Amino acid sequence: TAGSHTKIAEFTSSGNPTDWALDNIFTATYDLYLVYLWNYRHVDNNLQWYMRFRTGGASGSNDTSSSYRYMVYKNQRTSGAETNAGDGSWDNSVYKIANYDLSDDTNKPSFLKLLIQKPYNNDTMTTWLHEGVINQSDMTAINHTNGAGIINANTSHTGLSFSAQDSSNKIANGNKAFVY
Repeated sequence: TAGSHTKIAEFTSSGNPTDWALDNIFTATYDLYLVYLWNYRHVDNNLQWYMRFRTGGASGSNDTSSSYRYMVYKNQRTSGAETNAGDGSWDNSVYKIANYDLSDDTNKPSFLKLLIQKPYNNDTMTTWLHEGVINQSDMTAINHTNGAGIINANTSHTGLSFSAQDSSNKIANGNKAFVY
């Protein structure tokens, strides 16, 4: 139907995982995917927000190859000023959605929208863009973030993973993901 999306999956984080895996969401059926993340928080304050693609389906693993090329921008507002900044990386092992600290309070979550092109097709490099609102460090700042990236390899990806900066930190319970 014109103007509609097909919901592929819905996820809720539980058990405070170090990596929140969204497996079996990409197949050869579609070339373009839309992912909404809302109520997003980490267990601890002041941690950056990372994303990786996954391979291998239900028993998959994170794609940690040094193939992530990206740029991320933020417009930030604090009580005293508005600033803009950019960041990026070439051949990194992770995509940094936010390279600044997220709030961990239940009433101060962040929201993100991802658009991903051809993640399952191993004849085409996976590309994506994101846009979101990040509540930083217990609301000391609010950020509008946007960015884009490409995997510099022809890899078939079947899912996504989100983490709180590194493997020793945890994702909060109750984060939501909707995949279309």
